[in-house]
Amino acid sequence: MTLRVPTDPRPARPARGSIGAALGWLAAVLLLHALALYWVSTQLPRWRGEPPPPVVYARILLPQPAPPVAPSQHPARPHPARPRQRSAPTLMTQRASSHASRRSPAAARAAGPRQPPHTPASAPKHAHAPRSSPASTPASIPASTPAAAPASTAGSAAGPAAGTKPAAPPPPAHPGSAPAAAPAPAWPPSTRLDFALSGYYRGALHGNGRLEWRRHGSHYMLRLQGSALIDFSYTSIGQIHGAWLAPDRYVEQVLFHSKTVDFDRAARQLHFSAISTSMPLPRHLEDSASVFMQLAHELRTHAAEFSAGHTLRLRVARPSGTTIWSFRIAGRQRVRTGVGRLDCWHLEYDPPQSSDMGAQVWLAPALQNLPVQIRLRRGANEYLLFTLRRAMQ
Repeated sequence: MTLRVPTDPRPARPARGSIGAALGWLAAVLLLHALALYWVSTQLPRWRGEPPPPVVYARILLPQPAPPVAPSQHPARPHPARPRQRSAPTLMTQRASSHASRRSPAAARAAGPRQPPHTPASAPKHAHAPRSSPASTPASIPASTPAAAPASTAGSAAGPAAGTKPAAPPPPAHPGSAPAAAPAPAWPPSTRLDFALSGYYRGALHGNGRLEWRRHGSHYMLRLQGSALIDFSYTSIGQIHGAWLAPDRYVEQVLFHSKTVDFDRAARQLHFSAISTSMPLPRHLEDSASVFMQLAHELRTHAAEFSAGHTLRLRVARPSGTTIWSFRIAGRQRVRTGVGRLDCWHLEYDPPQSSDMGAQVWLAPALQNLPVQIRLRRGANEYLLFTLRRAMQ
């Protein structure tokens, strides 16, 4: 009698199903890791040069209107405090010499020939004459040589000679006058502008925005970002070359998708992520983020040139190529912000094609000429409006 043990083939089926489920889970995990790595790579753009360190904003910026210029009641007295302190001894010596001449005629005769070298009224005229001339015009140096000659007895004898131009007294005067002409309006320190964001994109938009300017030495980082229906940012990283911003890398990011422009200054080439071609790197090239701080610096350094109808032309790089942004100064407007109503210069750029990005900016002289309102437009109806809510430095 043989016993038959029944066999159930069902356990084999779960084994095959468990392998398929494990492979599915493994594929899902790998996909999630790939998405996470891609997100991290887009969130951490490559830094060129020295990155600005983290900043703690502890001072709230408030409008500072320029005080009215009142007519001077004492035109003879210089405005700075130091010249008044220096002129006090000269006035004392004049009074002392006048009293001495009144008391004794012999003392007046003795003081007569000694008075020209120590005359306080004539010395400043010759000493300050070279300082009032522009230090950047070498042609004025030989002309000012006779005027500066009394400051040196040796230079007075050889001043008119042509061979003594290199050794004339004006060179020592120019180092003294250089600090008065050398200082230029500096770029603002690290600043954060918080905006109220509104606009229209397939419906009304409401959210928050921010413009963050971080500066460390000659390096800077500028980021204009917003969060409404979607999150987006425009980031410019580069260096400060005198009166111009020199970007090294520009990143446009919308959600997880980013486009870049690389400014290869060693090879003097531009590389775009949206097009495969490269092009030579022109001078004074900005991007869609740095252009707003560059305009603010133009107002800071050339305020006299701002007038209604004037045009400022800046070459701007975007991931699709470069173009000229011609900002027309529309005039002065009062803008309602979170820190009050501000009198601003209104600049607007209308692109030649409606599908391109247009921009408007309002610069407030009472708030360090910073952009207190920015409007980005694409097409006929799509736009984003950043209005200042708070400013911190």
